[in-house]
Amino acid sequence: MKQSASSSSSLSSVRIYCCTWNVGNESPGETDLEQMLPLSSTSNSSNSTSNSSDDNPISTTSLHDIYAIGVQECQYSVEEATGTDSNGRSTSSTLTCEAHWFGALAKHFENHGFRPLAQASIPDMVIVDEDKSDNTKDALPLERQYSNALTQHGATGPGEIRLSIFVKRSLQVTNVRTTTISCGRFNNLNSNKGAVATLFSIQGHDICILNCHLNAHRPQWERRNRDMTAILRQLATFSTNADADADSDSEIDLMVCLGDLNYRVDLEIDQILHFVQTKDWPMLLNHDQLKLQQTEQRIWHDFQEAPIHFPPTFKCTKGSVLDYDVSQREPSYCDRILWRCSNHTSCLVHRYISFPQITTSDHKPVVAELELMVQPCQEPRMMISRWYQRILNHTALSSRIEGRWGIILMSCVTGGVAVGTAMLLSKYS
Repeated sequence: MKQSASSSSSLSSVRIYCCTWNVGNESPGETDLEQMLPLSSTSNSSNSTSNSSDDNPISTTSLHDIYAIGVQECQYSVEEATGTDSNGRSTSSTLTCEAHWFGALAKHFENHGFRPLAQASIPDMVIVDEDKSDNTKDALPLERQYSNALTQHGATGPGEIRLSIFVKRSLQVTNVRTTTISCGRFNNLNSNKGAVATLFSIQGHDICILNCHLNAHRPQWERRNRDMTAILRQLATFSTNADADADSDSEIDLMVCLGDLNYRVDLEIDQILHFVQTKDWPMLLNHDQLKLQQTEQRIWHDFQEAPIHFPPTFKCTKGSVLDYDVSQREPSYCDRILWRCSNHTSCLVHRYISFPQITTSDHKPVVAELELMVQPCQEPRMMISRWYQRILNHTALSSRIEGRWGIILMSCVTGGVAVGTAMLLSKYS
């Protein structure tokens, strides 16, 4: 397996640890983050159910370069002890979900050589740039630091979809931007459904992490397809400032889509339970709505997903390892991680796992360990080629310039760009 160097200038690959979890509006347990987000070679992964490409999965041998954590239905409050009053009685204050969740993640990563790249929620967003932060805040607990930061940014809305990205401090990341897309009901004012995305660049490679929560219930697969199509279209517009109908997200080298996608298993509950008991995952997946959409090329057909060798992640009885609450829902693979690469990049998957031992929610967390192969020596060529292609794409403006002068002008621009690009490419050959 290829290993990355400590400096981003010599990276041959970027290892990305992707995690999705519908927390069910419950505060995570004390050890949930340690189980779900291992950070050292001694981390215990025995409580996960997985499939691996080798006998030594990379999470148990070294750190990753990037951790991307997407959560859904993340709206709860935590009482924080603040001291005692004049009568000696304990006092407390309520910590918002935003402050507690982002602060808990920051505390988990702070002593392991990682820095927060982006923290985002629907409908609000805060991007952490520690190089411009106030050093005096370090005296405060991380949860309180995030509470103050969120208040400063006016983040007071009931966002339930959150995306956090942490990167190695040595990793050079550029062009970071974040967007949110709502597709809830009530004229898109409901923040319970939609997506939040962060885009960034490493060594000329553009990466997008997309956290989605799509519409629920078994019959609503067409609604899920429509909403996902709208999300990808709006994301394409955001990523390149192009028209919504342009194929502009093709510029992204790696797009990872994770979240509670809510696609269900089209079988009766007793049949599903039988196949779960016999661990016949292929039979369950033969009736999985998402797989069917891929096969019929309605949507997702250009995305990849690792083989699934774990039980359905929803709807589990809270507090149990693998008991399902079948009173209203059929057990299904709602929580998924898929990815899509551009033509000139490749991505390896090392593990695709779930964590049944995490029991605070009715969903189980799912993790995919990905490795994006990068080519530093081709970075200048890649950037020049893309620059040329984008200019060519924008020559569609010629249709708006009437007469022969418009044609002559656009011909000169295109010809000049072609000559300049050829000279630059030859320099880096």
